[in-house]
Amino acid sequence: MTNEDESKKARASIAQFYLLLSRRNHFELLGVNRESDADAIRTAFKALARRWHVDSFANLDLGPERDKLDEIFQRLNEAHETLIDPPRREEYLVLLDRSAKGMATDVHGILRAEAMVDEALLDMRRRQWDSAQQKLLEARELNPDDPLYDVHYAWVQYHLARGDETGIKAAVGLLKGATKRQSNLPQAYQHLGQIYFNQKNYPEAKKWWRICLQYEPRNVDVQRGVRLINTRAQKQQNGLTAVLEKITEAFKKLIAMINKLLGKK
Repeated sequence: MTNEDESKKARASIAQFYLLLSRRNHFELLGVNRESDADAIRTAFKALARRWHVDSFANLDLGPERDKLDEIFQRLNEAHETLIDPPRREEYLVLLDRSAKGMATDVHGILRAEAMVDEALLDMRRRQWDSAQQKLLEARELNPDDPLYDVHYAWVQYHLARGDETGIKAAVGLLKGATKRQSNLPQAYQHLGQIYFNQKNYPEAKKWWRICLQYEPRNVDVQRGVRLINTRAQKQQNGLTAVLEKITEAFKKLIAMINKLLGKK
């Protein structure tokens, strides 16, 4: 085979592999899977690096495919460096999963959003609701796909509503909407229960708290809330029973009195 034939063949193989760069993730590009350990990844990378290093095409006329070859090697190196580093690998796995679900994949934006949420949660513990609201608004813009952000935001909105029915309904709607997007959100159910409890709608509060306990059975606050509702219900039942007993006793006395009067006649 002449040098020109070899060059032509090399250019074709480079062009073909180059097309795969945009279609394959790091694992697929290296020919490994998500369970592959660092040693397996290094072995796969070394074999591919030898194959696609510029030295493997020495004395060949690559023409415009030379730039593509450089990109191939850079992408292989990026895949290798990412997958052998545990933190970067974990971050990349999150990105892949989010991408598969059609969610935002801007890692820097997501990390920024997480930081804003952490700060907002601190504000919420301090009852600094206005500050928490602003931070959660920014977090939701950076990462609109996380329903837990809506849960936190709804809880802040509830406190900012300060008893206004429109604001409370908006918070409840946001909480219920979050549970429709993701059912496993115990904090949403806890907040819903608390809101209804505060409104003295105990059956509704108990319903949402019971759902919360299905996902988070050791939630002490929710357990206490359910016990309180049960205790109040029992007291009401005992009170009603006592009233009915008094009414019954009074009725019996009335009947006895009537019978006595009729007997005298």
